[in-house]
Parts: sequence; structure tokens; C-alpha cells
Amino acid sequence: MQCSVLASQNCTYDSQHDKSNECIELELQYTDQKHNLKKLVKIQFSPTTKIDDVIKKFLKTTDLDYINSGNVLLVELRMGNQRLPAPLFNTYTTLDQLNI
Repeated sequence: MQCSVLASQNCTYDSQHDKSNECIELELQYTDQKHNLKKLVKIQFSPTTKIDDVIKKFLKTTDLDYINSGNVLLVELRMGNQRLPAPLFNTYTTLDQLNI
């Protein structure tokens, strides 16, 4: 799965700066070359969302929830024009911990 960071913004008008009130819009792309399948969707997440939860929400949103989330890997991050291979991490790493 590829992830592009589209925007980072406050989801609420709360005057306190709290990570749980921020949201990040991600464009997520899933490609399965074996089954000639490609899905692309934009979803908003909190910086405190774990990678495992990003994958699960993506699968549910795209009606691919029959796929075991443990079989889906984040392979690339895009930030603007910069493409980065996904760092090695466990799926309990949050978006914030990946500096997204």
C-alpha cells in the first residue's frame, strides 16, 4: 500500500493545541498485481492513529475487508514531490511517530 500525505489541518476549532484534534488527510493506494486490482481513496486520520488502524480503515472503506490486514504492507510514503520508502516499523507505530 502506498500512502501520500495530502494535508495536515485542525479538525476542530478548539483553541487548545491537542494532537487528538488535528487531522491528516492521506491518499492511500492499494495495488494487487496478481489479481489486477487497484484501489485509491482519501481518508482523514488523527496523528495518533496507528498504522494498523490506517490499514484496517482503508480495507473497510474500499470493501476489501475480506483481506487480512496483516497481509497488507505500507511500502511507500509520499510527501509533496518526495517519495520515501516506508521505514521499518511495527504496525502499532502512529502517524505522528513516523513524522507524518
